Amino acid sequence: MGFGDHLEDLRRRIVLGFVGVLPIAILAFVFGSDLLGLVMRPLLNALQDAGLPPVLQQTAPLEGIYTYLKLSLVATVLVGAPWIIYQLWCFIAPGLYRHERKFVYLLLPMSGVLTTTAMAFLYYIVLPVILLFLIEFGTRIVSWDVDTLRTPPAMQLPSAIILDADPPSPEPATWWVNSQLNQLRIALPTGDGSAVEVRGVPLAGGAGVLQQYKLSEYVDTVFGLALAFGAGFQKPIVVLLLGWSGIIER
Repeated sequence: MGFGDHLEDLRRRIVLGFVGVLPIAILAFVFGSDLLGLVMRPLLNALQDAGLPPVLQQTAPLEGIYTYLKLSLVATVLVGAPWIIYQLWCFIAPGLYRHERKFVYLLLPMSGVLTTTAMAFLYYIVLPVILLFLIEFGTRIVSWDVDTLRTPPAMQLPSAIILDADPPSPEPATWWVNSQLNQLRIALPTGDGSAVEVRGVPLAGGAGVLQQYKLSEYVDTVFGLALAFGAGFQKPIVVLLLGWSGIIER
């Protein structure tokens, strides 16, 4: 093949790569909320285990949609990576010797398995432990003792009902504590009074540093850890290549 033929083949592979991941991108954008909830789940569980409100903050108008689009694009690349790598392989394979192709046939599936293992290890084992440690450390890094005051004998403090979930049909102006969400919940009538809407107030402890995380910063942290673990789990492939090339010995 001439130089122009190689460029034409490269163009065709790039077009096939984009067309192949287009359905994946559409599905990723449609189910972006589910993907975001899946990524947020370890942090929400860690906050709940630490006795804190399981909520994240959005401090910029475009932060939510920016994070949504970024997560959808990353999911598209990850899910569509096998198809993209296959198109790249179809372009490179004609220029490789038979023994070089055997290396690729072994290393590419191994790389996929190692990457999947790294993501599962990070999500189910490492991330919950790291988040729980950081949350508890940040909660206890600065704290103070709350003063107490003796109330008058005739004064009776109001009591709240503690529930594991919201009641199905609360009456207007009733309130309770949702222990699962760690919130004070109040049932308020809507503007026209035809329905009841439940609003919540987060409950926090008496620590000096309140654990409130931004949505975009948390997602970026997860992406950074995923990149680090994905690269770190490729070490067996690097060692194999160094051994096959004769740079290191067994």
